[in-house]
Amino acid sequence: MLAAARKDAAGHLEVCEYSEESIAPPPGGNLQKPGAPLPKPSKERPNVAVVSSNGMDIDLHLGQAGQVLIYGPREDGLACLLEARPAPAAGGGDNRWQKLAEECLFDCCALLTASAGDNPQKVLAAQGVKVLITEENIEGTVDVLYGGGKKKKGNR
Repeated sequence: MLAAARKDAAGHLEVCEYSEESIAPPPGGNLQKPGAPLPKPSKERPNVAVVSSNGMDIDLHLGQAGQVLIYGPREDGLACLLEARPAPAAGGGDNRWQKLAEECLFDCCALLTASAGDNPQKVLAAQGVKVLITEENIEGTVDVLYGGGKKKKGNR
């Protein structure tokens, strides 16, 4: 039934394929190319960085960020805001992004931003930080990166 609906819709709309390895972005989201795997928090990089003007939405261009919000797992495994870290001052070219990666994003697997230039994306990627472009709610988007809020057995 779903396959038939997908086929009918494909005649009128672009239909994106997502596998279990590539978690679907939030509705209306544009985290990256459809079907590409999203970065997953790891032991070495358990956190996700976010740039925001209001603390609720991913709505800032990376170059405008004065601080970076750091989200990560609590003891119970659920993601929450851990801290806000100062971002390097504007100017400085590649050195600014290198400094951001080394001093601010050293424990982050991804950076969520509304927009970012190609150069900062390349510099951060070379340092192990995937830049994801979206204009969604922080809580929901961070939740997707941490597995959609799945609870461990016995936590209810």
